[in-house]
Amino acid sequence: MWGLAGVATATLYAGWFGMRVERRYKPALILFMIGSMPLVVIDLAWCAVTTEPFGSRLIVSGLVGAFTGACLLIGATESLRWLVTGAEAQSAGSANGAPPPVVNQGPGSAYSTGQSGGVTAGTIYLGTQNRQITDVQQTTLKQQIGIAGAQIVINPLMPGEQEKFAQSIAFALQAAGASVTVQIGNMIQNGQKGLLVQYDHAQEQPSAIFKALVLAGLNPEDNGDTRGNPIVYIKVGINPN
Repeated sequence: MWGLAGVATATLYAGWFGMRVERRYKPALILFMIGSMPLVVIDLAWCAVTTEPFGSRLIVSGLVGAFTGACLLIGATESLRWLVTGAEAQSAGSANGAPPPVVNQGPGSAYSTGQSGGVTAGTIYLGTQNRQITDVQQTTLKQQIGIAGAQIVINPLMPGEQEKFAQSIAFALQAAGASVTVQIGNMIQNGQKGLLVQYDHAQEQPSAIFKALVLAGLNPEDNGDTRGNPIVYIKVGINPN
């Protein structure tokens, strides 16, 4: 009987120590529950052979029963918690480790999986960029001494980007010594693209202006001959790019 009590005590201690060390893992809980069971057997055997009064046996049996019930309740509760925690961890791991779905992407497209917030984009088209006179083009125009004193009228066919580009051309030509006027042209002519230059081919200054625009890489197009007219007309249409 005393050997059985020793085994029960040792098992209880092993379960208690295992719970502290292993932080409520399943093996420690099993040991704790099993360790409480021999106490019931010991109590029943003691009650059967002892000569102690009935009151004493009742008190001892009550204490053993209360302790055993508490052990079983704690063990069952922690085992249930262990099962629930394990199931949640397994479910989370499956969700995080799941491979992304197969997606057939077209050219320029983008795909995101597991993204929270933000924007997923492949090729983003921001529209046609505004035309600008670069420093190299401005320097090239300034170096064309043949356009000094020339008279130029620049007609942007629409307000907005065309008008801003016309102003930048005007500033560059004015820096080269030309007299430049910018005024909105006829909106009906908006179908024309790029730079259309109309000038008198026989006059040196108007011809120099067209050549300067060519050398600057602005890709002007000859828009006809205005004989005898010293004023060069430049029409700025929509961006051809």
